[in-house]
Amino acid sequence: MIKRVYTVKEVSELLGCTINSVYTMIHQGTLRAVKVVSSYRIPVHELERYLNQDQRVETHNYTNETIQPFKHRRSS
Repeated sequence: MIKRVYTVKEVSELLGCTINSVYTMIHQGTLRAVKVVSSYRIPVHELERYLNQDQRVETHNYTNETIQPFKHRRSS
């Protein structure tokens, strides 16, 4: 049998991200999904579209910035 839809959990495992990240992508419209009763299903062709699109959710690139060390504040 050919798989036609993925669950949110399956997509998170395939993309290597959290389940909450997948829900965020769905709610932002970055990843299209179908709501079935109270859960979402992501059609295979929509996951392929997401993976092939040019603009995906990007991680921040810190190469050109100076990162300051975190300083703990002492409590009184």
